[in-house]
Amino acid sequence: MQKCWLVRAGDNNELIPQWKRKNIASIGWAELGNPNNFASREAYLENAHKAY
Repeated sequence: MQKCWLVRAGDNNELIPQWKRKNIASIGWAELGNPNNFASREAYLENAHKAY
């Protein structure tokens, strides 16, 4: 079976203007929380391992 990703621009596509303006796409998982709330990348990854 092939794996695929679905990229959505928010629940109501509200991120499309921002993505176009910045030429980006972003991903996120609510269970991980805001990355800015972690002191380091390692702390964020530790939280990711706990969540998943």
